[in-house]
Amino acid sequence: MKKILLIDDSRPLLEEIRELLEEEGYEVFMASDPYVAINKVVQWSPDLIITDIEMPLMNGFEVIGFVRSTKHIKDVPILILSSQSSPSEISKALILADIFLKKPCSIDDLIASVTLLLSNANPKSSVS
Repeated sequence: MKKILLIDDSRPLLEEIRELLEEEGYEVFMASDPYVAINKVVQWSPDLIITDIEMPLMNGFEVIGFVRSTKHIKDVPILILSSQSSPSEISKALILADIFLKKPCSIDDLIASVTLLLSNANPKSSVS
């Protein structure tokens, strides 16, 4: 079973996405605190990370920077799911992550992106 780590400061959104992904057959761990997420990613070695950009304490780019600089997890695919949608934010997101989806996104776009990233195809893309 593929493991997905969800990171977002919105607990209701985490719950909604967790339920959706578990229905698709994935094992999901949720973290509303980026520091908890960093500890979990090191211990759990997920197959995919889905993160927001704008969070208190530490933003998603900092979380991604940590993941990319940690040897045994640096190649984990990362999907950014964020309401940030300026061209500069999307460009930065696609330098650090694999796919950027703008909140709110469709269920179909989210599932298709997760499926693509877990298939090891890993193209850099943005879906508005």
